[in-house]
Amino acid sequence: MAALKFRGRADLGLLLGAAMAKNLERPEVDLLAPIPLTMQRRYARGYNQAERIAQGLGRAWGLPVSEDLLSRPSKWNTLLVPKQSSLSRAKRGRIYGAYDVAEPDRWRGLRIALVDDTLTTGSTLNAAAEVCIKKARVAAIIPLTLAYASRRAT
Repeated sequence: MAALKFRGRADLGLLLGAAMAKNLERPEVDLLAPIPLTMQRRYARGYNQAERIAQGLGRAWGLPVSEDLLSRPSKWNTLLVPKQSSLSRAKRGRIYGAYDVAEPDRWRGLRIALVDDTLTTGSTLNAAAEVCIKKARVAAIIPLTLAYASRRAT
């Protein structure tokens, strides 16, 4: 995971997504949607690791991947927003409003699998799912993550 996120190994996302697909039952969804990064983090990294994982899953399962379902509102697109991994558990839960849905009518009634790299507290996926359900009125959300972090690494 560290190589994928911090050492420029974007290729690992496709491989890990494909491996994930082999070990999971294909969900009954219409599309896969990766959790977006802030613009600054995406620019610094050069890619979104959740997008790469979703692309690997999509290829293996024959599902479309939509990078434009979720967006980050401009107030969240700043270097002043700390990385979730650097925050305490309590502060990680304070990310509501971090996501928005573009073209809500386009997604209405669809079953969506939200793809992220790591689940820690669930606040990221909860915030993304909440906006998809409330604003776009999607029919179902299925969370898919590659890893689970039981506590913050030191």
